[in-house]
Amino acid sequence: MGQYEKAESGYLELSTTNKLLIEKAMHHLTENELNNYVSPFSERQGQILSFSQITNSKILTPCLLR
Repeated sequence: MGQYEKAESGYLELSTTNKLLIEKAMHHLTENELNNYVSPFSERQGQILSFSQITNSKILTPCLLR
């Protein structure tokens, strides 16, 4: 497995975990708290999306756009 494939696998897992954490947080945080909580995730998701576009990922891009 090449480096891009390894990174893609890790990014996919990270993206899925981030989504689950945000979904759980939505149920008990105020809107302001949620905005503060989501900020680091948004930046990370932007980096993952950039990686998927650079590598022309067929796996990550659809996952990130849901």
